[in-house]
Amino acid sequence: MQDFQELKCTSLHDNHQALGAKLVPFAGWEMPIQYASILAEVRAVRTSSGMFDVSHMARIYLTGPEVGDFLDWVLPAPIQEMGINRAHYTLLLDDSGGIIDDGIIYRLGIENWLLVTNASNRQLVLTWLAKWKKHFKQIEIDDRTES
Repeated sequence: MQDFQELKCTSLHDNHQALGAKLVPFAGWEMPIQYASILAEVRAVRTSSGMFDVSHMARIYLTGPEVGDFLDWVLPAPIQEMGINRAHYTLLLDDSGGIIDDGIIYRLGIENWLLVTNASNRQLVLTWLAKWKKHFKQIEIDDRTES
């Protein structure tokens, strides 16, 4: 017997439905994959614009006096010197240098950061961060993906 869970909806879900999107399950969310034909969508994006709903993506806030040192430890490039209100594309790597996920790290304040990663890898990312958090006592990791 298969265990079904109710799919979560993004804040734009009603808009997607009203516009006739084809909705499918993705990482626990009901997400649009197509509105019209693929060719029609390519033409629309190339002649006008397109939009991708990212409100399902993992949003992990990191705060505290040691957060810069922590991020420099878990990310492959030093980002502690990054300016406030700046963002940097990054990777999260495992112990062998393999990619756990990619993401964007935003510096929101002196001790306030936001890491946005893929929804499908959210639990892997949180587990990886928790593994290293024990070495940095003065940080908080707050997963706000669903709030």
